[in-house]
Amino acid sequence: MGKRNILKEASARFYFFGGLAVIIASFAFGCAAAKYRVAADKEVYQILSERHEHVFGQPHNYSIDTKYSKRKPTDVNGSELILDRARGSKVRLITLPEALEIAVKSNRSYQDNREELYKKALSLTETR
Repeated sequence: MGKRNILKEASARFYFFGGLAVIIASFAFGCAAAKYRVAADKEVYQILSERHEHVFGQPHNYSIDTKYSKRKPTDVNGSELILDRARGSKVRLITLPEALEIAVKSNRSYQDNREELYKKALSLTETR
């Protein structure tokens, strides 16, 4: 009986510390991935800002984030997106910068193109 209890206790310790190690490793790798994402974003946005300044003569605060980016996809209600787009449907005269701002906020294909541009700039960071 004594050996059986010792084996059970050793097994329980093994699973406890093994599980604890997995949790710690997951946390550490998760933090590292977030750190690399932030660094990559910073470098890509710098490249895009430099290119914008070269073409237009002034830097641009480029970002692929939307007002929904900080939320989990499951927390964004589809009707919320539709209502946001419907609010912008009034006819009015706007400037080019205003048109671009509206496009960023409400046009999915424009957002897709911005994200594609981001990916291309990200590939440039590999060559630097």
